[in-house]
Amino acid sequence: MSEERTVVEMPVVEELNEASGTAEVNGDTYLQLVNAAVEAGYHPNYMGKLANEGQVPAVRDGRKRIWIRKADLDTFAAERAEAKEARRAQGGSGGGRSAYNKANYMPPKVRAYKTVLNEMRKDETLPAEVREPAVEWIRGRFQELAAEYAAKREAAEADAKAAETDESFQEELES
Repeated sequence: MSEERTVVEMPVVEELNEASGTAEVNGDTYLQLVNAAVEAGYHPNYMGKLANEGQVPAVRDGRKRIWIRKADLDTFAAERAEAKEARRAQGGSGGGRSAYNKANYMPPKVRAYKTVLNEMRKDETLPAEVREPAVEWIRGRFQELAAEYAAKREAAEADAKAAETDESFQEELES
């Protein structure tokens, strides 16, 4: 199940051999991969993946180390920040799925019962006289837990709404 990755061939620039992690070549500042990752706020492995896939322009030195031009890194970071802000303005990074996910969330324990219930229903290896009582017990337990969770969620939503009402009431009193 390994996914195929696109690897972009990077040019080799021999002048990039500074031990400090930064180098000046023809008036451009280059950062070694680790320094670029720190500056951009990403893990070095992820930044290397982006460079290998060509999402961040990069070059290699004679020792096969990856270097990223500072101006390209700044452009990449600005584009990523704009995209993140655009997603946030749309109502989240999921493009509107956050409300769906919140409404359909199941705690792990409830989800485990649901999974076992579905597997038991499909299992043809068990005799019906054994499978049916087990399925009924699991279904009952799943329904109990789901109802318990729904009640807790409704109580939390009611508390949040009451707190919001209290805040607006306090604001009216203060004005």
